[in-house]
Amino acid sequence: MKKCIFLFSFVFTLFISNRVSAQIQVPASVKKVDTSVIDDVTNSDFSKDILKALDPGKSFTSPDKLLKLLGNNKDYVSNILGVVNGSGTEDEKTTKINALQSERKDFIENLLGEGKAADYYKLIKNNIEPLTKKYKLANLFL
Repeated sequence: MKKCIFLFSFVFTLFISNRVSAQIQVPASVKKVDTSVIDDVTNSDFSKDILKALDPGKSFTSPDKLLKLLGNNKDYVSNILGVVNGSGTEDEKTTKINALQSERKDFIENLLGEGKAADYYKLIKNNIEPLTKKYKLANLFL
């Protein structure tokens, strides 16, 4: 009986760890824009949730850099949503989103420096991952 319980616990743990690791993996770039995510955009809480997740907090960096980062966050979210809701083929949307992500990465690394940027990416990854269950589109912000 104890062996059966142990075996069940072991298999259950493996199953859970595989599901968690599959969710943690972040795509290097957007390969295809899923048009079903547009429903997420109609939810008025989406932008607020994403902006909150992108906010590193007051103690993360200097106040002037924080203001620049928060301003860029608003523009970035707005631009991504504009592309997703805009007209064009999925390939065109993917190209635009990849360009926005590249510009965003350059901005953050220039503003914060590479070391602090890496810390910021870890922080927002932890903040956004829970949102990926609620919003499919949240993956674009990882």
